[in-house]
Amino acid sequence: MTFSSFIGGAALVIGVLIAFGPQTLFPVCPPVEYITMKCHSTARVEFALGLLVAVLGLLTLLTASASFRCGLTISIFLNAVLALLIPAVLVGVCPGAHMGCRSLTLPALVLLSGLLATGAAASIGLYWRRGGEKKNG
Repeated sequence: MTFSSFIGGAALVIGVLIAFGPQTLFPVCPPVEYITMKCHSTARVEFALGLLVAVLGLLTLLTASASFRCGLTISIFLNAVLALLIPAVLVGVCPGAHMGCRSLTLPALVLLSGLLATGAAASIGLYWRRGGEKKNG
């Protein structure tokens, strides 16, 4: 398995976890009548970003062109950074330290997004180090 294939597969799996995790594995707070909680908005945005990352990961696995794979990996990196910023800075989660979204959802999303961004950055660095059009293995 090549490194770019590994990044594509990791993006596919992590994208699915980012998309469906806030609804299942590390759920946000239960809904409150007449109030839209910040964690619900975060979960909606992360769902869209997670699906986008998963599609980009699948495309990375399916393409043969090293340049195109590098472009997809740059997109994965940028979306991973955005997926990291959504719960941490841009939208946020509930302010209470005892809330489930703050104690479970936030750390899980930050960890998954950070791992994905780090792996994508390493893949981009390998691509540029190897000289562009060579096989990004």
